[in-house]
Amino acid sequence: MHPGICLPSVCAGVLAASAAQQAPPDLAAEPIQRVEFAQDGAGFIASNSSPRLVFQGQVEQFQWAVPNGDKLENDQRAVWMTGTLGLSETSRVVAGHFRFATTDMLDENYLEFDSGSTSVRIGRIRPAFGFADWSENYYSGFIYMPMARFMPLSPTGLRLLRMDAGADIRGGTDKLQYQIGLVDVGSERYQLLPTGLMHLVARVQGYQNGHIVGLNGLYRPKESGKEGVQVLGLDWRWTSPQFQFRGEAVKGRVGSYDSNGYYLDLFFKPFGWTQTTLLARTQGVSRVPWSPAESQLHTLGVKHVLSPALTIEANYGFGPGGPLEGTARGWSFQVRSTLYIGPMYR
Repeated sequence: MHPGICLPSVCAGVLAASAAQQAPPDLAAEPIQRVEFAQDGAGFIASNSSPRLVFQGQVEQFQWAVPNGDKLENDQRAVWMTGTLGLSETSRVVAGHFRFATTDMLDENYLEFDSGSTSVRIGRIRPAFGFADWSENYYSGFIYMPMARFMPLSPTGLRLLRMDAGADIRGGTDKLQYQIGLVDVGSERYQLLPTGLMHLVARVQGYQNGHIVGLNGLYRPKESGKEGVQVLGLDWRWTSPQFQFRGEAVKGRVGSYDSNGYYLDLFFKPFGWTQTTLLARTQGVSRVPWSPAESQLHTLGVKHVLSPALTIEANYGFGPGGPLEGTARGWSFQVRSTLYIGPMYR
């Protein structure tokens, strides 16, 4: 386990540990989407209705070489599996599982009812907060998660990077969309249903001329023996055929702890390089009363798609660093292989 920014797939262990640390409880691209560059388009609520009893799935394996002192450590790997079973034109079941080393946990597992303009999900889901979906984090080309999504917001271990148990509703138009959920943020590794719906998580996003702007919030009122939670987020994304810019800023107060973080990403596809993406990231976080309170990091990288089933990535991290940058400085490499299952991949 890396102490700082976790590898995308190493984050499975972080998610499990985060759930275990939290006090007992008193929510972008849908699963199966294959997004290899810009996660463009106007929304995260596009209908995914499927014919009755049609199964689609994928299995992904990750292999890394990451810094360990003055050498690269290349014995880390993970496997992610997900599948969607269409029950009818308006309902489906999504199930997923993640394994890293000796850590196992459920990924998203939920029942969804989709009318086309509105959908309701019940079960284990990713929170509707910023760039939270699988493709936006695991297919971006960056091997490490942004510090703003990984940083603890309180000593209990609450993070933006987590799995929730509960329910949400999503809807809107092509230009303006919303997502609202009531969730249990302290879900355990195999927890499907909430033990209490104490947190409200919400997102609204608008689309205009290639720009997507999102506003996010996570809230729980302060009660006897339970800390209050107020976390706000702003994200923006602009996409063109060769470029994509995106960024996210987070400001939160959990109990007496204040946290702030941001990151800005640039993706560039050189003309004629249809399978290659150059990328750059700058990011920073500050937290009070933690000490030392600040971390900063910059990353350059490249992603090359050898085939629909095989992608290789290289990152180089540098900058002032800090307590949250972990092993993300220096060279890191990742190989991701994918097996697609079902009629949409034939």
